[in-house]
Amino acid sequence: MLTDRRELRFGADANSASAVRWIDFTIVLQASEGPVAFGDTKEGAFALRVPGPMKIDAGLGGRIVNAAGEADQAAWGATCEWVAYSGPLTPAGERTTSDATLVIMNHPDSAGGDCRWHVRGYGLFAANPFGESDFGGARERPRRLPAGESLVFRYRVAISSVRLSSASTQALYNAFRTTALRAASND
Repeated sequence: MLTDRRELRFGADANSASAVRWIDFTIVLQASEGPVAFGDTKEGAFALRVPGPMKIDAGLGGRIVNAAGEADQAAWGATCEWVAYSGPLTPAGERTTSDATLVIMNHPDSAGGDCRWHVRGYGLFAANPFGESDFGGARERPRRLPAGESLVFRYRVAISSVRLSSASTQALYNAFRTTALRAASND
């Protein structure tokens, strides 16, 4: 039903006081075989699982914070530019030097603009451009893609070796949102 092209770019934030590495994902979905309909679902589109000790449910100090300042369970289903999941990388009782942070950022040029966040204490961490009603929205938000047309989604995953503040995370997002679209190619 679809042609799926992806481009991954890797880099580091030279302006960050901590060691921050990032991966940019550009995902192009083209309705190559006819029109396509995307249903309204909380099951998401771009996700990762956080390491076991980092999970809030592990009870070791894991924390979720989003760009709107909502934390932990309050961040679930929210619409915002980024979400950060921080916590330890080593199990209880093992020596650790610091926490780490994973951030997923949604670029403002992504199809549909804002997305909802399916982020939970058990380690699920997903950006969802297709969900509305499952997250408490007033209406369903199905998407229809006419034959031959494309949707382009852009995300950045930032990985830091320390727990990032909201201000530091916002600065990383500000740098990401100014990046120009580079369409994924077959090269």
